[in-house]
Parts: sequence; C-alpha cells; structure tokens
Amino acid sequence: MSQEEVEAILGGPPGDYTNWPHPRRIKQFIALASQANDDGIVERFWLGEEGVLKVIFDPRARFISAEFFRNDSLGTGSYESRNERFVKWLRELPTRFTH
Repeated sequence: MSQEEVEAILGGPPGDYTNWPHPRRIKQFIALASQANDDGIVERFWLGEEGVLKVIFDPRARFISAEFFRNDSLGTGSYESRNERFVKWLRELPTRFTH
C-alpha cells in the first residue's frame, strides 16, 4: 500500500488533527521521528483526539507497519472524548454565572 493510499484511508496527510495544544516535547519528537533514517525508512504521524497513529514506510513510500498510541500512554493525561468534555462543561456552566 502506498502512502497516498494510507492518506486516502485516513482522510488526509500526516499532521495534527486535534483541537488541543500539545506539549512541546511531543511536537519535537514527531518532527525528529518524521525524518528518514539511513535505510530510507520513514515514520509518519497522524495526531488525533484519541491518540497518535505512527505509520512506517519503506524508501519507496510503501507501507510497512502501523502502531496506535493512546494519548494517556503518551503522558498527556487521561483522554476525555469531545462528548465527555462537553458534558463536563455543561455541568460547570451554572458555576460560571454565579462568580
């Protein structure tokens, strides 16, 4: 499978598809890891709300493997879905008006 086919399946090129800021160390790691090694093997990363997908390609940009890391396993804290964050916001709404 080519990188273009992987991008078509995932809906876009490698990148940050989240709505939250990342610790600098994660962005630096991704920038460094996205460079080809001496064998021409390249790791590409898709950051999403639930975690990071790492896809490894050979020198011809053909798929080798993929691995998914949940956000909580990256040290970014426990994951809250968009729905969970919205419900939490609704519960806190009355306190926003009393202060």
